[in-house]
Amino acid sequence: MTSPADPLQQAQRLRRRAVAVEQRGLAEAIEAERAAAAAFAAAQAAIRREMAAASAPDADDAAVETFAAWLGRARATEAAASAALLRAEAETARARATLATARTAEAAVAALIEARAAAAGQREAQQAQASLDEAALRPHVVPQRREQKA
Repeated sequence: MTSPADPLQQAQRLRRRAVAVEQRGLAEAIEAERAAAAAFAAAQAAIRREMAAASAPDADDAAVETFAAWLGRARATEAAASAALLRAEAETARARATLATARTAEAAVAALIEARAAAAGQREAQQAQASLDEAALRPHVVPQRREQKA
């Protein structure tokens, strides 16, 4: 029932490609989010590590002063990493929504194809029934046996 130039079949192929593209986009967004989360965790770990070193009982005044000077830059790095993580999380959420939309469009085309096939099947069944009904209304002529001469 479908031809090579069937618009629904073409739409289905396009929708499948769109889903594949959006799946790759989501995978990339998830990877970027993981990298941003790792950078944020590393910035926080560096602050904790340096704070512990500066707070150690055997730390001298120079270590504390160095930590104090470093902490401002470290907090800026942490804030930038936090902002990058928030952006990456938002991008991942956007990619998930876009993929869901692409999947919905793909399912809609598939539903149209199924509905068209069901309608075609119903038409065929109706035509077959109409043929049977027509045949039932025709008068039946029963051939009579000819008597054979013996």
